[in-house]
Amino acid sequence: MKNKITLFIAVAMMLMVALPACHKEKHQISSDIVSENESSPQNTNKPSDKKLLLDSADVIDDVKAKEIEESLQSFLQHTGNKILVVTVKSIGNYNIAEYGLEFLHNWSVEQSDTLSAVVLIKVKTENEDGKVFIVPGYGVEGALPDMLNKHIIEKDMIPRFKENDYAGGIKAGLKNIMNSLEEHHEFLRKEKTNSVSNRISYEE
Repeated sequence: MKNKITLFIAVAMMLMVALPACHKEKHQISSDIVSENESSPQNTNKPSDKKLLLDSADVIDDVKAKEIEESLQSFLQHTGNKILVVTVKSIGNYNIAEYGLEFLHNWSVEQSDTLSAVVLIKVKTENEDGKVFIVPGYGVEGALPDMLNKHIIEKDMIPRFKENDYAGGIKAGLKNIMNSLEEHHEFLRKEKTNSVSNRISYEE
């Protein structure tokens, strides 16, 4: 009986020593998961004060950032099209398209707002290549088809990014994006006008 009690106490002491170690290991795994997900679209800081340029990668100086912001705000006021420009240093385990699409979705849900496009720029670092992706918003996919977006990225943006001119690349890309959205907006306006005109003529 005495031997059984001694054995029980020994086992209990072993468990007491082992439990904190297990807890510590579990905490470490949780920390690793958080670390891996730091670059997720959910954790990317959203623009405050209705800003449309989010330079999380800090690759644009204040003067040029102000110029880009003013251009985006002016375009929003004149056309109603809201374009969000985002720079990040890492996208974690996402590919650029997945990150961009999830960012657009999260923004729409969290901000109860509709974006015409997200221009996502993953800047080049010592360990990772740079990437660019243009995500058209709902209803303007026709204005920003894949082939046009590819052309804008490859011809207007990347050559300037390779020269470390991120502001210049963004401005050049936005110029064509805005032109395409304006043409799309004008096309829809004319279609709506013609539709109303035809309906009135038919009724008369």
